[in-house]
Amino acid sequence: MLAAGCASAPRNSAGLMSVPKITALETDVAFARLAHQVPPGEAFARYTDPRSVELVPDGPPVVGTDAIRAGLVGLPAGAFEWQPQGGETARSGDMAWTWGTYVLHGPNGDVTGKYVSIWHLRPDGNWTLAVDIGNQVAPPPPPAAAPAAQ
Repeated sequence: MLAAGCASAPRNSAGLMSVPKITALETDVAFARLAHQVPPGEAFARYTDPRSVELVPDGPPVVGTDAIRAGLVGLPAGAFEWQPQGGETARSGDMAWTWGTYVLHGPNGDVTGKYVSIWHLRPDGNWTLAVDIGNQVAPPPPPAAAPAAQ
């Protein structure tokens, strides 16, 4: 049983098993911190690869580092904030997921939502964003107009 688990664990170019340098949740926290220091497009570029997929709430899937970065062009550092809340790593050790909430500070006001990110472990022991899924919390309806006095 132990040997079967080791056989499926990710391996580096030397054929040795990779061990995560930090957990996926710690990676997500570091990623969120970076997005406060640099524009979000740059932060996403550091944590994605050509296979990464961004499933945005209001558009088609965005695939690959360049396309993900292009979708975030013009957002300054701190404009996209998220708070990782939890997650779990697969028993194999090469896949994980995290979840949390986010706020996008845009020119027309804040947009809030929740997200789930799926991570895969690279041969160097670092996590890369495989799929990022976000939803948007609908704003509360405007208050009802008071009935006209008669």
